[in-house]
Amino acid sequence: MAKQANILIGVLVLQVYLAVGLMMNGTDSGAFASKQQLLGVKLDEIDKITITEKEGSPVLISKSDGKWLLPDHHEFPVSNDKVDGATGKLLDATVGWPVATTPSATKRFKVAADDFEKKVVFSGPNGISKTLYLGTSPGFKKIHARRDGDDNIYAINFSAYELAAKPNDWADQQYLHIDGEDVAEIELADVALKRNGDNFVVKSLADSEQTNASKASSLHSQLSNLSFLEVLGKTDKPEYQQNEPELTYSVLLKGGDQVSFKISKIADQDDYVLKPSNSEHYFKLAKHVVDGLKGFSRANLVEDKAKPQRSVEPSPEVKVAPSAESESPGAAAAKP
Repeated sequence: MAKQANILIGVLVLQVYLAVGLMMNGTDSGAFASKQQLLGVKLDEIDKITITEKEGSPVLISKSDGKWLLPDHHEFPVSNDKVDGATGKLLDATVGWPVATTPSATKRFKVAADDFEKKVVFSGPNGISKTLYLGTSPGFKKIHARRDGDDNIYAINFSAYELAAKPNDWADQQYLHIDGEDVAEIELADVALKRNGDNFVVKSLADSEQTNASKASSLHSQLSNLSFLEVLGKTDKPEYQQNEPELTYSVLLKGGDQVSFKISKIADQDDYVLKPSNSEHYFKLAKHVVDGLKGFSRANLVEDKAKPQRSVEPSPEVKVAPSAESESPGAAAAKP
């Protein structure tokens, strides 16, 4: 029994040494291998990116005159931050040891050419073409990835949601934004405001009126940072009802340019359509955004001047004769 126990202990010790050795070797090799770039191409070498989901039409992003656009989606500008953040992160990804290396594993990890979660093709003007398949997630902010023509499957630092596969998710949401410092005047509904230093004041005020500063600031902020739900295209459609706008406003810029905006309700929908005068595109706006703008009028941007507060005169000091209880013991003793 003692001999058998010694053999089992020896086997156990050997297994522990082997496990530790493999872990140390894997850590060192992985650290060395992680210096290898996944695709070996840089973003500035790319001028076309095609993103395809397992189900859905491909999204094409292309560079024209140094700017990223959606050529198949009304040629609308793309958010450079998203291109740099998402696709740049993929191109910068480095890899360690593969998690699998067999062709059969490509389907298990959803990175096969005919069975994937997402496929990304990076193309460049000099014949560059790199295809990457993205599949299942092994953990938080991790995803399995495989290069086309390579059976090696890697787990890289990336999240699937970072790579949108719908055109509107790439549209530049700051397209309608206006530099707040560049706004000189605002005209909305029945009221007009002009810049006065860092603030905006209502024009044509009566002597008894003044601007509600917080409301004016809020209006300026909302108009300067307008967001949209969707790019609707460059064609006016009857259901947009642009001939019957529910709200119009204009912004005069310091350089003298004036931009006007027309907002109308989409027939049989809760959402609205916005058409700026300085763009070919029509935009879908959420109802709550339009309701917020409708809430501004002269009635709540103007208030009566506050009556000056009367200064309160301090009351004359009244001297009270000290009571017997408050007198000092010596004073009390001196009384006859």
